Amino acid sequence: MSVALTKPELPTFAPQKKRSIQSLLERIGLRHKKRTFVSALAELQDAEEPPSEAEVIDKYLTITATSFAVALTGSIIFPPLQYLCLPGLVYTAVPIWKEAYQSLFKERRFRMVCVDAVAMPAGILAGYFVPVTMGFSFYFFAKKMLMKTQDHSKEQLVDLLGEQPRTVWVRAGDGIEVQIAFDQLQVGDTLIIESGQMIPVDGVVVQGTAMIDQRMLTGESQPVEKLSGDDVLASTMVLQGRVDVRVNTTGDETIAAQIGRIMQKTTDFKSSVQLRGEELGDRVSLPLISLSVLAWATVSPVAAVAILQAPIVYTLRLASPLSVLGYLQRGLHNGILIKDGRALELLQAVDTVVFDKTGTLTEEQPNIGAIHALGTFDEVAVLQFAATAEQKQTHPIGKAILAEAQRRELPLSPITESRYDIGFGLTILSEQKLVQVGSQRFMEQVDIALPDAIHTVQTTCNQYGHTLVYVAVDGVLAGAIELLPTARPEVPAIIEQLRERGLTTYIISGDREEPTQRLAETLHIDHYFAETLPEDKARLITQLQDEGRKVCFIGDGINDSIALKKANVPISISGATNIATDTAQIIFMDGTLNQLIPLFDLAHGLDRNMQRNVLASAIPATLVVGGAFFLNLGLYAAIGLCQLSLLIGVTNAASPSIKDKVTTNQLIKKLLLDSTETGLL
Repeated sequence: MSVALTKPELPTFAPQKKRSIQSLLERIGLRHKKRTFVSALAELQDAEEPPSEAEVIDKYLTITATSFAVALTGSIIFPPLQYLCLPGLVYTAVPIWKEAYQSLFKERRFRMVCVDAVAMPAGILAGYFVPVTMGFSFYFFAKKMLMKTQDHSKEQLVDLLGEQPRTVWVRAGDGIEVQIAFDQLQVGDTLIIESGQMIPVDGVVVQGTAMIDQRMLTGESQPVEKLSGDDVLASTMVLQGRVDVRVNTTGDETIAAQIGRIMQKTTDFKSSVQLRGEELGDRVSLPLISLSVLAWATVSPVAAVAILQAPIVYTLRLASPLSVLGYLQRGLHNGILIKDGRALELLQAVDTVVFDKTGTLTEEQPNIGAIHALGTFDEVAVLQFAATAEQKQTHPIGKAILAEAQRRELPLSPITESRYDIGFGLTILSEQKLVQVGSQRFMEQVDIALPDAIHTVQTTCNQYGHTLVYVAVDGVLAGAIELLPTARPEVPAIIEQLRERGLTTYIISGDREEPTQRLAETLHIDHYFAETLPEDKARLITQLQDEGRKVCFIGDGINDSIALKKANVPISISGATNIATDTAQIIFMDGTLNQLIPLFDLAHGLDRNMQRNVLASAIPATLVVGGAFFLNLGLYAAIGLCQLSLLIGVTNAASPSIKDKVTTNQLIKKLLLDSTETGLL
């Protein structure tokens, strides 16, 4: 009988939901009198927040465990009592049946869920209440334990900030140290960090000196010294010293928090091995049903039900995410930020590695080569005038000149006036001398005469890809400083190891062909593209892919964004501070190429781990099917093999932690507090 709903029939709902529920019931009950009480509640249930996966698993575990207890008790005391487990089993199986119906009648596909839909009723019809309820209970128990482990690993992987301090010490305007709540900390405040404390913000050192462990964010194996003016990052540890840090960013805006958000996005993808396993399960589902029917007719109902327990997919579905998490943790611990987990798998298929030259194979800051002095000036004078002009500049050329002057311990004169013409050069007045430092074009622009000898030097520099910086004093060319691009010290060994792995290597460079060819020959790189415009880099990547190559492109970040997007596996060495704007899927946060070979090792290790997951699923499944036909395998043995498969898969997934003797519970504490060991997770 239908019952119309009216407002007075609302005594049991919580007060905070009353208004929205009344509104819903008014729509359902008052405007549509023919709606039944059941249909009204159904709409009300649909309107509520759906339960989380964890809540569903908890509920199903409770139901199946109760059903198992009832079936077991009935089998011992009073067999008809076993039928009381049926409501719980049916309730648990309804979502499986719905999905199987969707697959068969809507998608027109026979999937593994169809086998699941048949397994439970087949076992009940055969009278095996206890093993069926036991199998269901074990499955949801294992899924709950795996979900807890996976969630805990995700929390540790994502929550890079660790525990924030409740209070911090800041320096007030009068210099007095004041303790305030961490939540009250604002940009611009000066934070006081002592030895043994974690830096909770991104900022810049304004006073003091400290040795800081940054490997949580950059992967650097050794602590770095931070002085006044140096940047510091949240989640790094002060090992020794004391510093005042001016706060630049806090909370969700810090580099560590940005990494956390990236890792949150990359932990939920389905691995290709997991997807292939599910596809395999779908392909064998119909043959599995057919074998079960054949076993029912030729062997026994027990054999038929046992075959339906074959663990074709479950191990891959449950254990593979743990494998991925383990290797993501390994990468992050070594300063490799993997923004898309699929990139780690795609790296296994890469056969070509393409390097951008400037800033990737070569260091950003060049080295001083020859100093060409003219007229009455000598090398020391030319360098000293150039360094005086550049003493407040921060660009790579200025830093190189200043570094050489510092190495020679040359004194620098004070600057009275200065003017910088972007793209041309620098003009200063120092001790009544007019000093101009810049390019050949700059010298021509300010009417500085260039002798034939210097034109010859410029031609040679152009041929070899060197940079020539001109120095003029009081309107006369004093000389020129030759700057040489310097290959990163780690590059030769890395290229050699890539060659040993059978990978083809390329250089992409905007430089002239001669210096690019010379660098390729020096580093034993197979091929090169020279005189390449920035917009042409992506076209060259596509050209290699059209030839059938799987390309890993390594650049210096934002400047190579289009080429990075085109590559199969894009890697940036731009460093941790650019992660928010970097388009690469993988970032080496220490700003070097040192992690390239460990990254390939990581990808290879994940691939082997995943393949072991496949074997842990396929071998027990084969034993179940073969045993049912030829060894009189019982239902309990089939369920046992299924659980054994899951146990082997989980143990394999956890093998990175087991090998390195680091549990997931210890991971964050080890990364943040242990400053003496460098073991991997």
